[in-house]
Amino acid sequence: MMPEMKTAMGVFLFVLAAGAVSRADTVILTSGRSVNGVILEKTSDFVKIDYQGVPVTFYSDEVKRVEEGALAGNAETIVSPEAQAPRPSLEETAVVRFPEGGVPPDDSSLDRVYEDNVDATVLVKAVRGNGQYVGSGFVAAPGRVVTNFHVVAGAELIRVEFRDGRSYEAQGVVSYNAVRDYCVLKISSYDPVPIAMGDSDRLTPGEEVVVIGSPEGLRFSSSRGIYSGLTEFCRLKHLQFTAPISAGNSGGPLLNLKGEAVGIVTFKRIGTSGYNYAIPINEVKGSIEGEVKVSVDDFRQTISRAYELFGEAQTAYFAGDLDSAITSAKEAVAADPEYLEALYGLGELYIAANRTEEALEVWARLTQEDPNNVEARVNLAVSQFQKGMWEAAANGFEAALALDPGRVEALDNLGVAYARLKRYDKAVETHQKAVEANRDYAPGHYNLATAYYNTGRYDLAVQHCDRAARLGYPVPGEFLELLKPYR
Repeated sequence: MMPEMKTAMGVFLFVLAAGAVSRADTVILTSGRSVNGVILEKTSDFVKIDYQGVPVTFYSDEVKRVEEGALAGNAETIVSPEAQAPRPSLEETAVVRFPEGGVPPDDSSLDRVYEDNVDATVLVKAVRGNGQYVGSGFVAAPGRVVTNFHVVAGAELIRVEFRDGRSYEAQGVVSYNAVRDYCVLKISSYDPVPIAMGDSDRLTPGEEVVVIGSPEGLRFSSSRGIYSGLTEFCRLKHLQFTAPISAGNSGGPLLNLKGEAVGIVTFKRIGTSGYNYAIPINEVKGSIEGEVKVSVDDFRQTISRAYELFGEAQTAYFAGDLDSAITSAKEAVAADPEYLEALYGLGELYIAANRTEEALEVWARLTQEDPNNVEARVNLAVSQFQKGMWEAAANGFEAALALDPGRVEALDNLGVAYARLKRYDKAVETHQKAVEANRDYAPGHYNLATAYYNTGRYDLAVQHCDRAARLGYPVPGEFLELLKPYR
């Protein structure tokens, strides 16, 4: 089995740029963080500070003290990704709806979707060491905000801001999935009516959908389009839609005309129009409730770091540096043992490096951690086969097929394992199922031909050998010689 490094979620996403800026005032938070900016307004209830033109409010229970006129050198620099462009005011952008084609003024249903849900949509600000990055999100349950994992990965401070200007620091992470690219944050007291959860399985191609978010500085704006259908990237299902999105939309809701969230906006294909993608909401529903799983600090230091390390592993792999790729992937797994995508990638890297023994250990661990992972079970069986562990390999393929009975390669490989165990009748039966599932599967026809030969059915062996050759399979010359007397 040829290894294939999977593409990390978010590789098609726009990268938000950030520029350097200096500050004059410092707000020291009760969490121990110090944030630089320019104070716009200060009362007994709150302090409003300007982050390069972005007003952010800290409430009295969050503020330890304020140092006006402080130098920027001793505090964090928070940079807006839109800092170098003229910034529209909140009033100018808050009700911008449906750009690039727009919604007719009398289209009450689409207008209602926006008005009913915009107050539960948020601007997500993730502060990292090299600046501030902005995405979108939405309230999916009281005190629970859903966004993309890539929006907040590596953040030292995460804040969510509502349309009315209220802003809250995330208190922790309730759940996350780096592979599926979602993260559920806990915030404090401000609870607008959450956006209702829809059923992404009931979406119909051609159905109109709406996106609400804050792309390119257009805060709390919306766009409309149609749902194109369910598609697959990196073995993961995504909703494809045509509503325009840009940098800053990531993590926002994809809504149907009932105003229900049916997806989480995730990425678009750069250089294309109408190829935009969202995570099906049904894959996230069960992870929204619950208490904080990890703190923001732990999320940054371990989980987000693991995500970054696995990205480094992929970069090294595509550069042809297998040793560095394996090192980074191992570090990613050590940083976050629950990051199963990194563990899977490590297994593939071991295969690429012909380190079968270590690959075996990885696949065995994966099948224990994720018993329903068909890919891991197939790869475990392949590695066992390569080590001459025929019985274990056959059992492994059978376990994979119990989860996915129509998997052609697993059927074919199971037949080969049966042949090595000299169970030729079982091999014939299994290879037959493989070619019935895919009549153009050339390896299956060749393996079926060898199984027929071993059971003395030479005419059928010739038939399927010829079929494999017509499909382009490189039939070994020695097998052709064995079949000559039966032609």
